[in-house]
Amino acid sequence: IASNDHGTWFVNNGLADFSYTGLVKVGNTTYHVEKGKVDVTAPVSTESDDASTTVSTSAASSADVGTPKQQEAAKGAKEYLSVATSSKKWLIAQLQTDGFSYDDAVWGAEHCGADWNEQAYLKAKEYLELTTFNHEDLVTQLIFEGFTNEEAEAGVTRAGL
Repeated sequence: IASNDHGTWFVNNGLADFSYTGLVKVGNTTYHVEKGKVDVTAPVSTESDDASTTVSTSAASSADVGTPKQQEAAKGAKEYLSVATSSKKWLIAQLQTDGFSYDDAVWGAEHCGADWNEQAYLKAKEYLELTTFNHEDLVTQLIFEGFTNEEAEAGVTRAGL
């Protein structure tokens, strides 16, 4: 969740999600969300005698904001991308090497805010600073690095080849 002068809002992938209505859990507190607006003045108790209610509340919030491990994976992904360019595929592998499960690593890579076309462009620029490439060979190299064909094409074209 995030706050501004207009209220507190449910944030999904870095953007306020005005379509979301449901529950969101932040720390140990669960809040009701109505069309993206979070009511922080009236927290919803997650403790209930009805186990199915507790499970569904937890499942709803986890799907929207990620589990603590998924959030940690996204943070790790952001940290990696702050120091090195990477494809999504390589980033997932790196997060797994760091001990995250495959599912958590994928979630982290998908929720870290990366623009994979931008990453391909930056990687293409790195290669062009080191040596010469033609368009086709640099696309092949980026695909080898884990970028999709579309990402590689976009990155190489933007880099000027």
